[in-house]
Amino acid sequence: MNLFCLNGLINLRGYWLVVACAMCCIALPAAAEEQDYAQQRLEEAPHPFNGSFSEWSARGGPLLTSSDSVSTGWGADVGLRNAFPMYLADHRISYRYATASMGERRVHLHDLHLAGALHPFYLALLSGGLKGHFLASLHLELGLGPRLGRLSSGGDDEGLSNFGVAASVGGGFDIPLTSPNRGRSLWINGLYRRTWSFVRFDLGDASPRLHDHIFFLGLAWRSNGSMW
Repeated sequence: MNLFCLNGLINLRGYWLVVACAMCCIALPAAAEEQDYAQQRLEEAPHPFNGSFSEWSARGGPLLTSSDSVSTGWGADVGLRNAFPMYLADHRISYRYATASMGERRVHLHDLHLAGALHPFYLALLSGGLKGHFLASLHLELGLGPRLGRLSSGGDDEGLSNFGVAASVGGGFDIPLTSPNRGRSLWINGLYRRTWSFVRFDLGDASPRLHDHIFFLGLAWRSNGSMW
């Protein structure tokens, strides 16, 4: 009886050994095929995103002024941005137009803006995930550039104008909307900017400086690799 049970146990173990060998024969080629597919997908990414990029973007948002005599308005800008090396720093040159009302008049602001930004969490890009992209994109910005201010007199285009310099400080973020490892990708940009202006209209006692706050939200088309 004991000999019969031992023989059955040996046969049962042999059965499971055959099944295990058969599963290995099926699983190993499948795993190799999956590895080859993953390697192929990696090779298909022509320019993996490493933080170095050039970018065209357009942004817009509400404008808040620090003067009681100038009401809330809006602003928009278009610009070219370049980052090198990696996400450590980037710079952007842009044109911005903004408008607000001053009583029955309209204030028009034209800015040529050059900004430099630092990304303190740029090493988070190594994680490769969406959270890593967001953290690495967080940046602090300093900017400077010429500003032309124009104050229209009612419905007439003729009005006061003044030319000066505007300096700014701000911070922002970027989030990819499409895969950044394909060489080119679509991103969403968010930015807050505080600007101090030396432009002032000659209105006697009511001559406010055109300082402002603006909240930008926009889209950017980014190419991997530095432009220069």
